[in-house]
Amino acid sequence: MTDRQRLLAKIHIALKSAKVCCECREIVFVKRCPLCGGERLRAVSEIDYRGFLKEITGKTSCKFMSNDELQRVVERFYKNGFKPVNMKKRMIFRIKKEAENRLGKNWEKRLAGFVLKRMKKDCLEKLNKRELRQVWGFVRGIKIHQEA
Repeated sequence: MTDRQRLLAKIHIALKSAKVCCECREIVFVKRCPLCGGERLRAVSEIDYRGFLKEITGKTSCKFMSNDELQRVVERFYKNGFKPVNMKKRMIFRIKKEAENRLGKNWEKRLAGFVLKRMKKDCLEKLNKRELRQVWGFVRGIKIHQEA
């Protein structure tokens, strides 16, 4: 993945959780606008998004921006409260929730046993993303456990 693709991905992922402050019309990612302190927020419209891009770079589409301009947009998102999700932590959380549902009683021991036997590591946190996907496949391949 190139730097440009990474920047574009960050921008478009960030937009999914973005809101617009009704007072200053700034795109934000927290419950209170860091610029004006406003608490009234609404969903981001296409017009809001294009206006935001134009204000920062003078362009209304990421398609026509240089990497430096894309970086400025990402930096503004961080300034306004954007915090990217750690994908590894998210995968571990999802695996544990699904394992609890599908493996039933003693799910933690069963999951730890699988990780130790297959991956030769003692906990999920030490696995890389490829290994976590294998554990996800194992967990998803088990029928949902029904308590009697």
